[in-house]
Amino acid sequence: MAIHEPLTEVRKTWADRVFGGWTFPVSAAEVSRVSAWMCLFGAVARFQGSIGWAFGWLAAALVLDVFDGVVARQRGENSPEIDWAADRFGELVFVGAVLARDPLWVGLTFAGGYVANVFLPIRRIPVLPLRHALGVYFIARLAMP
Repeated sequence: MAIHEPLTEVRKTWADRVFGGWTFPVSAAEVSRVSAWMCLFGAVARFQGSIGWAFGWLAAALVLDVFDGVVARQRGENSPEIDWAADRFGELVFVGAVLARDPLWVGLTFAGGYVANVFLPIRRIPVLPLRHALGVYFIARLAMP
C-alpha cells in the first residue's frame, strides 16, 4: 500500500498538468460511463478474435479513466462509487472475453485478479492494475507471430 499512494499522486499531478487548464462540459460520471462502454466494445472485439481492436478500445478506456479524475477534481465532484463500478464493469467484460478466447490459465489468472479487485477494498487494500495488465497481455499477444 505504501507504493500505491505516491504513484497515484504522481499520476494525478501529471494528469492535472496536462488537462487542468481546459474546461469540460461533461461530468466525471459521464466520462466513466463512456470508459465502461469502451471496455464493452473492446471485450466484444476480443470475443470476436481481434486482439488489436480490443487493445485499442482498452487503451482509450484507460486514458478516459485518468481523464475522469481530472474532470472530477475540476468540477468538485466526488462520486468514487461510479468510478469504481465503471472500472469493475470494464474488468468483468474483458475477463469474460479472455476466458472465452484465450488459454484457460490466462483467463483464470485474470478472473482471480478481478475477484481480488472486488474484495480487496473491503480491507482497504488498493486494487490491482488489472486493465493495465490486460493491456500488457494484449501487447504481448500482438507481438507474437
